[in-house]
Amino acid sequence: MQVRIFQFNMLAESTYVLADSNSDIAVVVDPGAFSEKERKCLDEYIDSLSVKDVVVLLTHSHLDHIFGVAHLVDRYKARVYAHKLEEQYMFMNSHLCDSWRIPEPDSFEVTDYIKGGDELTFGDLRVLVLDVPGHSAGGLAYYLPDEKMVFTGDALFAGSMGRTDFPGGGEAQLWDSLRNQLMRLPDDTQVLPGHGLDTTIGRERGWVLGRSF
Repeated sequence: MQVRIFQFNMLAESTYVLADSNSDIAVVVDPGAFSEKERKCLDEYIDSLSVKDVVVLLTHSHLDHIFGVAHLVDRYKARVYAHKLEEQYMFMNSHLCDSWRIPEPDSFEVTDYIKGGDELTFGDLRVLVLDVPGHSAGGLAYYLPDEKMVFTGDALFAGSMGRTDFPGGGEAQLWDSLRNQLMRLPDDTQVLPGHGLDTTIGRERGWVLGRSF
């Protein structure tokens, strides 16, 4: 399976495109493409894959992770997967856009509501959905056991975790998500976060499980 990483928008958000050579589907995790140049770059890569379908997996709905969703829906008729709880926060980013003097994300509809425990299949790609609330109310991670990788959004970064002061977030919730969801994955699982460098579960296990409560 190919994984292409793009860094988009003013917050250097990581957008991932997954494609299996044996299927006709491209899976885009958190499309944050903000500018026309960024969207063109994303389009050119997806078009080069010669896939028939595009699906979008959202870890959460903060604006830097959804700037490009409506574009993919319009251009590719992409289906959008997200947790139901994220809908209430999806377009509550207007105050940030006003303060930064940038356009708000274009509106779109979630086509498929998912939650922890669900298993998704796209061609030969198997995706296990994990509930990781704390950075946001309906935060999700996507674990690919056959590929030994997990997409953690802004729940877990290399050496740190996400903020918990946004609406719907909570520090205790996020610690619980890290300890009881992500740290149960094998040590050699590659962590692909919403910002910054990749890491592994094994590298992060010490500081996460070492925290006293």
